[in-house]
Amino acid sequence: MNRTIIKLFFYLCILTALPSYAQNAVHYYFKTMDIRNGLSQNTVYQILQDRKGFMWFGTKDGINRFDGNEIRTYRSDVQQRNAVFNNDITFIAGDENGYMWIGSFNGIELFDPYTEEFLSLDTYFPGQTMPTGIVSGIYVESSSKEWISTKNGLYFLDKNAGV
Repeated sequence: MNRTIIKLFFYLCILTALPSYAQNAVHYYFKTMDIRNGLSQNTVYQILQDRKGFMWFGTKDGINRFDGNEIRTYRSDVQQRNAVFNNDITFIAGDENGYMWIGSFNGIELFDPYTEEFLSLDTYFPGQTMPTGIVSGIYVESSSKEWISTKNGLYFLDKNAGV
């Protein structure tokens, strides 16, 4: 009789505690993105969310912009007006003006979100040695000062250096 009461008390304690744990449970929803959803390549090296809320994915086959509904792909293509210089995107960083610094297996370039064009850094940083090789990191100090890490070394670009 005594054991039955102890068992009953134990079961009641468990039953009263279960609903409180169930109310605190947080349910997460995960959505995968891959080539079946429009991503250009399943290998993603870098992800960035810009100031407008777009998600950018640097892949082995170009850069992809996701607006919440569809994916737009920028690839190295001579027939595309706004083509990225190299398809192997290794790093993406944004600055305070909304520009994106795109690192690839072949150096770095700048993406202008207002004209949606990829720009060479030669015109942006005249007279300075441009980073070459695989870009492994970009640190945006300001819109005119950038640190770029590549396989060939560390580069510092200063827009005001030639002034």
